Amino acid sequence: MVTGNVQPKKPQEAQVEQTTEELVEQLMGALGREDVTDALAQIGVPAVGPLIQALRHRQDGLVKYNAALALTKMGTPAVRGLLLSVEDADSDVRAEACWALGEIGDERAIGPLIMGLRDEDWQVRRNAADSLAKMGNKKAIPPLIMALGDEDWHVRKQAAWILGMIGDVLAIKPLYKAMEDFDPVVQEEVATAIGKIGDPGAAVDAILDALKDANPAVREEAAESLRRKGQAAVAPLIHALAHRRDIQVKREAAEALMIVGEPAVEPLIHITLSTKSEAVRKIGVKTLGNMEDARAVEPLCQILAKDQSAMVRHCAAVALGNIGDPDAAGTLIQAMKDKDVRVRKAADKSLKKIRVEKVTREGRTKEASDV
Repeated sequence: MVTGNVQPKKPQEAQVEQTTEELVEQLMGALGREDVTDALAQIGVPAVGPLIQALRHRQDGLVKYNAALALTKMGTPAVRGLLLSVEDADSDVRAEACWALGEIGDERAIGPLIMGLRDEDWQVRRNAADSLAKMGNKKAIPPLIMALGDEDWHVRKQAAWILGMIGDVLAIKPLYKAMEDFDPVVQEEVATAIGKIGDPGAAVDAILDALKDANPAVREEAAESLRRKGQAAVAPLIHALAHRRDIQVKREAAEALMIVGEPAVEPLIHITLSTKSEAVRKIGVKTLGNMEDARAVEPLCQILAKDQSAMVRHCAAVALGNIGDPDAAGTLIQAMKDKDVRVRKAADKSLKKIRVEKVTREGRTKEASDV
């Protein structure tokens, strides 16, 4: 006799439930010998528990892998169990769980996978990083940016790598700040990530904002950071000089290139010679003169002799005087016949500076030899 609201199960329902349980048990028994992952995935929720147990307690590596594979094929119903497995005492289980969560791509896994970057086991860290990169979810970006400041260099390096793989421009400014990391391995990964994202506009904004900061200490640190970055800072600054419409931004980019110094000379020469923009040529020529690098002498002579703009030629004559290399004397003499009076006067003045500098150097050399 049945009392209350409890209803007896129909014999057919009991038989179906028993059959499913038996089928799961049968498939689990074959997990290490044949590919039964599709069948287990199709069963769904009833197979989750046994598969999680297989991850945790089976010693056979193939069984663990196939259990993780079946869970990934199952998708959303497996996520909860996998999230718990990320904290398992067995590192193999944690590693498989991190991999499986990445394959499923559920955003609930982002937090646990970020924690997985700190795992003591390298395989777990690698799988967590791979999964975060594979998911590419924008919700992962803020915690990954925070991870750039983690005390563990492994975490900082992996965070930079993942941000580069995700490729969102939101990470550019934090990555440029992370270029100041004391660990060279992290610096290299950060530079690679910046290159992958490739948003020179955001990168330049980050650099120039810091150089204009109201706090002198911030400005000095920004300048020192530019010197340390060297070549990594050149490309976005050259891009700004060549393509930004705001003339003030162009000038600020050129000033930043001067701070970078030697690595910026060749790229600056190239853009100055190749651009059709008179404004860019003028700024480039002035900057090269202020940098006083001998590599710029021949290009500046070429500009002084052939550029169509009298203003650019004038700047080139002044720049050659700033560098003071005697090799420029012949071109400056020719420029004293230029059709523009300003160019002639600048050439004459620069030529006198070069001659004075040459006499001074020869005098110092003679005095040294006499000693």
